[in-house]
Amino acid sequence: MSKPITLFRPRRLVTSDDGGTTIVKYSLPQPVPAPYDASQLDGTQRTFLVYIPSLQSICLKKLSEYPNQLHVLEATRIQYKPPEDDRDHDLLREVIPTYCHENAEQLSEEFLKTVDPRLWATLIQIYTDLPDSLRTYQLPLSDAHMPVLQDIPSTRHFSLITILELRSCPELNDSTVVELGQLHGLTALDLGATALTSHGLKALAKTLVKNSAHSRVLSGPWGLRMLSLRNCMKISDDALENLARFPLLSAVDLRGTCCTPTAYRKTLFSPSADETLYHPTPLRDALSALAHKSSTIYSHPEPFFIHIDKLAHQPTMPPPIRRPGPVRPRLDHPGFLQTS
Repeated sequence: MSKPITLFRPRRLVTSDDGGTTIVKYSLPQPVPAPYDASQLDGTQRTFLVYIPSLQSICLKKLSEYPNQLHVLEATRIQYKPPEDDRDHDLLREVIPTYCHENAEQLSEEFLKTVDPRLWATLIQIYTDLPDSLRTYQLPLSDAHMPVLQDIPSTRHFSLITILELRSCPELNDSTVVELGQLHGLTALDLGATALTSHGLKALAKTLVKNSAHSRVLSGPWGLRMLSLRNCMKISDDALENLARFPLLSAVDLRGTCCTPTAYRKTLFSPSADETLYHPTPLRDALSALAHKSSTIYSHPEPFFIHIDKLAHQPTMPPPIRRPGPVRPRLDHPGFLQTS
């Protein structure tokens, strides 16, 4: 398994020994288990079965160990058929017990948190006509399975898009930004209000590699379409030269930077007054607006999305501890007391 993509800043702790020597220690925060990890699921979630396991579900769970290899199936897709009533078998509910077809339209993307992202990636590559509640998976950047998800290529039969929002992220700087080069499916990126400089953009552009030792022919965020650098105070005119290295970059937000109004003239960029592509339009909606302007932005007209807006999994609230009530004597027989 590849190393997780981390942007953590080491925590600095200054101490001294008995001789008065100053000792500086650096440490990283302890990783938090993912909500879908078996150790985080309660006993009901681990053992609850809606149906007797079918051969189809067993095969799906086995395939989910290799989601980045399923593209070899090419056009081999299976249509998902929702059940007509409660008595019919529902494959999605079999592999995702928290899913309910009757409430599929009301389900938020939150219900996927307890689903292994590799299983999700397997389902969306094999089945068509899946409910919209499976359209987007929200996942932190450092999730253990993020590297393998980024190895899933988009084809003319399937498209997987990564959206990354790290606005005001203190961990993002010129040194850590190169870690984003591992996001091969990155299409929309918000780095606004960070310490990033033009040098950092140059470092990110250098992660675009052809014919690398990586298993992919192209390594890096070659598919980047949208970039927000709004309020990045250290971005200047020389950043535009580095932005031109991203061949598909279509919309850049430079408001609040040190770029001069005429700097774009030396590049292929031009000013835009289309408010649907920039803040305050949410990044996901801005990407949809760009897709409406160009039918070729996605390899398939109905893409699926990995939405990243956190660096790591957050601690989940532990279930409330049920404390036993006071022991009360029970009158079992006249004249005798029994505790229970």
